[in-house]
Amino acid sequence: GTRRTYDACSRPAMAGRPPVRAVDDAQFADDAIQRKVEGLMGPHRKGRAKYLAAMQLGNASACVPSASSCLCSDGCPTSWLGCRASSLCGLGENESIAAMRKPALRRAALLLYLTFSPKFVRKAFLHQPKRAFDREVSRVSHFLRSARRVNTTLPIFVVVAADHRDRAAEAALEALGARVLPAPVVAPPRWASPFHRLSFNRISALSFTQFDRVVVLDNDMVLGSNIDALGHAEAPSLVWHPACKWMLHCGEFAAVTGGLFVLAPSAAEHARALRHLDGMYARYSIHPNDSKAATNDVNAQRPVCDHPGRSRYRYDGSDQDGSDQEFWRSFYAFSRPYNLPIEFHATSWVRMPRAEWERVRVLHLISGFRAYDKNILSPTLRKLARHFSK
Repeated sequence: GTRRTYDACSRPAMAGRPPVRAVDDAQFADDAIQRKVEGLMGPHRKGRAKYLAAMQLGNASACVPSASSCLCSDGCPTSWLGCRASSLCGLGENESIAAMRKPALRRAALLLYLTFSPKFVRKAFLHQPKRAFDREVSRVSHFLRSARRVNTTLPIFVVVAADHRDRAAEAALEALGARVLPAPVVAPPRWASPFHRLSFNRISALSFTQFDRVVVLDNDMVLGSNIDALGHAEAPSLVWHPACKWMLHCGEFAAVTGGLFVLAPSAAEHARALRHLDGMYARYSIHPNDSKAATNDVNAQRPVCDHPGRSRYRYDGSDQDGSDQEFWRSFYAFSRPYNLPIEFHATSWVRMPRAEWERVRVLHLISGFRAYDKNILSPTLRKLARHFSK
């Protein structure tokens, strides 16, 4: 069967990067940072030489996560072609609270997706597709209750498939404060993973030009604190996390987890996105500054890494993600998206002290990371950790 992959541990196509040379532990001047790096790696040691070398070549502390840190813009090595620090990066606790009080754009909203198509459900639900739909309704309901608890002022819209609707489920979500927004289903590309085919519907977020900003969230997320500040964040914005163990082989130390995006809808951007999706893994891609096919080859065949046994060129069910996360990575390859702090999108894979976890505003409850829920050191967030696996 198809191998399951999960967000930050998934395998998107990686741009080439220079080789990294090994160094000795003694070359590190800061033993405290060295211990933190060890803690990030856990029991994994196979990628140790590359990890330590990359830390020496860059800023070692940049890869140590905290609630306010923006790993990519802080300098932690990543295969993305570039990023920019958002205005929310590096804020202290009091500054972060003040940012929450800043008025959001008049036309800003949170978006969750309930776009459902029985033929695109995951393998586990093929014979009972309604179970997949019911699980997503439970996840969205859990999110809405958490949003009510933290008194978010941003309106919340649940995007549903225009040709497949469940009025009873929609009424239940509206009773929890959501509004329903019908939209066409975005057909998954030929390279999509069977596990992630419905995720491409989130591309439609760019078409909702009635909004100036949209914050697109996975359904399996929960709010620990208010996130109204995202209503005035720069776009496009997303969060980089410490990379998973296997990525250390590839020189990837900070990776995007595609559970939260801040986007600025635009008819032109939406049209460009659909063209880009249709052309992904063709010889040439569409450059964002050129309406015609450009001569760059960001989507041409590139190995994801040079570790023996892991050289792959495109999604084949084993080495790349095959989700909309892979699309966004390619779509924004030349755009240098903005980096949001980890407090706006934390997973249980992230290892931080209790004081940092107390500042986390959004928790992504990825089912594949359930074994790491013990890392969630905030009692409030631990109580909210529900996976709705069935």
